Amino acid sequence: MQPRLRAVRGRSHPTRAASGRRISRAVVVDAALRIVDRDGLDGVSMRRLAAAIGATPMALYRHVPNKAALLDALVAAVLSRLEFPTGDLSLAERLRATVRSLRRLLTAHPWLVTLILRGPVLGEGVYRASEAGLRELRETGLPPETVAAVFRLLHSYTIGYVGMELARRSVDPARFGAFEARRYPTRVAIAAHLGPFGEAQFEAGLDVIVGGIEALAGSRRMPRRRR
Repeated sequence: MQPRLRAVRGRSHPTRAASGRRISRAVVVDAALRIVDRDGLDGVSMRRLAAAIGATPMALYRHVPNKAALLDALVAAVLSRLEFPTGDLSLAERLRATVRSLRRLLTAHPWLVTLILRGPVLGEGVYRASEAGLRELRETGLPPETVAAVFRLLHSYTIGYVGMELARRSVDPARFGAFEARRYPTRVAIAAHLGPFGEAQFEAGLDVIVGGIEALAGSRRMPRRRR
């Protein structure tokens, strides 16, 4: 049975700029997302965004008052696409689906990894996504302190893994085997599995984590829920 997926969505309220050109918050955010995906965090500015839309910077301030607010809106736009499975699925299936969704989003929008690693990323987009994730975990019956630990473990693993994956994209795979075998026999034994970061290793690590969570939750099947 294929899981039904839901995503966390935000809201947009169309308005009209002082110039008379119709602009909406969604138009502003979509244009900013194209810029930041292409040029990174340092490539997006209110002036550059205004030029891309064909408006004045002042027209944008009616929708996002400053760059910090713009970044919050970008985070919310990306996280609104985070998928949470619904239906008669096991705990393991639900966790894997959400974590894989997060990995896809981070890989598609690498600037988000950079932003997260620079400091706390808060705002409505983060709160909505975390509310959905914490609610899923709380329904396992685990105590609050364990829910918090599991929540942070899952997203820290995913963010950290994608960060390493992105950072090593340009590394020659041969470098992973460039060491003196006689001095590091244990590494030799494991070396075949220590190559470039990729999906296979991500899934292997996820299996270990999910297996531990299932054990904590008593490996029980979650009840069917309709939304």
